[in-house]
Amino acid sequence: MSNQQNNGEAQVLGFRDCMSFCIGQIIGSGIMVLTGIALAKTGRGVPFGFLVAAAIIMITMVPLAVLGSAMPGTGGNYTYVREMIGRKSGFVYVIMFAVSQCLISTFALGFANYLQAILPWINVKVVALGLLVLCVLFNMVGLKTAAKLQTIMVAVLMAALCVYIIFGLPRVNFSVFTEPGAIMPNGAISFFTASALLYFPMGGAKFVAELGGEIKDPGKTIPRSMFLSTGIVAVFYALMGVVAAGVLPLRVKRWWSPRRRSSPRRFICSS
Repeated sequence: MSNQQNNGEAQVLGFRDCMSFCIGQIIGSGIMVLTGIALAKTGRGVPFGFLVAAAIIMITMVPLAVLGSAMPGTGGNYTYVREMIGRKSGFVYVIMFAVSQCLISTFALGFANYLQAILPWINVKVVALGLLVLCVLFNMVGLKTAAKLQTIMVAVLMAALCVYIIFGLPRVNFSVFTEPGAIMPNGAISFFTASALLYFPMGGAKFVAELGGEIKDPGKTIPRSMFLSTGIVAVFYALMGVVAAGVLPLRVKRWWSPRRRSSPRRFICSS
């Protein structure tokens, strides 16, 4: 299988490479930023919000998994648009995709700003630019080399999550999850709003379809890596949510006057 060709491209990525790619695409800065916002919206319901978000993502990934299995090709989404709608639509998609990739520069700046907190003497813009150039060079060397680097980085990410969970779980006060109104203090609408926000940091696995032309046995590897990686990360994120909601003190604000018992009760939790 490793020597097979698809549209003139060597299929070099195996299932493990695709899993590393998917997990690396899913785990990002979103989990660090949006967990606190979700806590404010749904209180102790954050772990369940992650699981609901994962279920929604898996449903939305079904069409892309089917296309990736049936029509594997490098630049998957562009290929699907071009072949199924037309070349003009494909061109529009490329322009939109290119503009959206400007977001990558913010990731590099975020990394540089975090690094500056440790090394105050560094130049943020120079470090960010150097990181972008380094990533480009790794991809130019070869996809297999980039996949190996991705595997190493994913191992570091998973180790960091494990440390947070292992040291955090023993400190969790699980009784807080059984308190009245703890899961949905602001109602179901706020809970599902939080789940929608948590959709963002969990939707990266779909991008493996972009590499369909270079994946071994794409008909099986693409959907398996998509759904398995999303499920694994969802479990880790839910456990992180348990730690965050069970350890951090949450201040509950009541939006009604104690003297007016007939008023509807609404809560808002903030970390």
